[in-house]
Amino acid sequence: MKTIKLFGKSVSLTTILSLFLIGILGTSTTVFAVLYMSKSLTIGFKLKVIGKIGIYKDLACSIPFDSYTFPDFTDGQMTDTKAYIRNEGNVPVLLKWYVDLPTNPNWVFIGGARYEYQQGGKTHWTFYISQNGFWDVGLTKTLNVGAILPDVQIVLGEIDATPDVSYTIVPTFEANSV
Repeated sequence: MKTIKLFGKSVSLTTILSLFLIGILGTSTTVFAVLYMSKSLTIGFKLKVIGKIGIYKDLACSIPFDSYTFPDFTDGQMTDTKAYIRNEGNVPVLLKWYVDLPTNPNWVFIGGARYEYQQGGKTHWTFYISQNGFWDVGLTKTLNVGAILPDVQIVLGEIDATPDVSYTIVPTFEANSV
């Protein structure tokens, strides 16, 4: 068995190799655990539509928009996606949005345009919709026949994320005849 002098003591090469491998494996396991936890968080939404409106991903209203998964990001960041809403009926409509809270456990209406995801006494996420400024829940916007409401921002902000969870929020867009 080969040995070398290390700090004035004879140490076998097998011992040095073993310590080296333990160090690498321990580091790899830690890195893997962190990567795994960051990949386990999914938050998204599914849109619900009531009335003769269409929700699209593009201004040409050619790509239907029914769900979305937000990308991973860290505490304090905000992310959003845009939607375009078109009146597809034959009469003008009053358009409003809200979240059906009984089907969205832990999402709480805060007031104005905002909902928060709360669990264990902490607020983890904030969610709102904006169109040229905050679009308050229940506030109606008139949409004429064939008209498109552009640049509707669906926004998610991370306040204090919890790993290993998946959330879905279901914002409802409701159109009623004027």
